[in-house]
Amino acid sequence: FCLSLDMREWGVTYLRVTKIGFTYIQLTENKRRWFKSSTGSGAQLAEKHLAELTDRKKHLVVLDGYLEQMPAHNSLWEMCRLWRNYNRQSRRLIVVTSMSSRAKSKIHEDKENKLRQH
Repeated sequence: FCLSLDMREWGVTYLRVTKIGFTYIQLTENKRRWFKSSTGSGAQLAEKHLAELTDRKKHLVVLDGYLEQMPAHNSLWEMCRLWRNYNRQSRRLIVVTSMSSRAKSKIHEDKENKLRQH
């Protein structure tokens, strides 16, 4: 979907979060930015880069891997939400969460995140 957007009109930022890591990819105005970091410091860098965007073009942010029970993910979600609300006319936010079939459950992660299968 993101690649189908007219890049003369739209910029795209993809934020992939995991329990311990963060990947940031931004495509806008013939520029590409990319970095990986820990989740906490990644959120600060993402906020800085989103603040630098101008409103000359529309912009779409995709937050992928969001887990509500992760405090670092919640702070990133809040930052993205505030960024979008500043100019809803030209800013869009997509939040992607995993709804896996549990075919590959990870017992140690389930215990750590206090998850139970019903």
